[in-house]
Amino acid sequence: MRVLGEWRRRAGLTQVELATRAGLTQAYISRLESTGTPTVETLGKLAAVLEPSNAELADAVRALRAEAPPTSLPPESEVSLG
Repeated sequence: MRVLGEWRRRAGLTQVELATRAGLTQAYISRLESTGTPTVETLGKLAAVLEPSNAELADAVRALRAEAPPTSLPPESEVSLG
């Protein structure tokens, strides 16, 4: 979700700062910014921190709904990092 990086930079946050505030890991944020698609739940956590405009958030939700499930990253709790 490339727009995530734009939102993060606009908020003046590093990946580590965003991850800490959203309760995620920096590795997961990096994956989302480069190739991943978050769940709606994860998008909500990120939006709570980054505060995108209503239009930006609506666009992101529409994009998530259009994604095929196999390309979506599972919630971080389901990701094996080891």
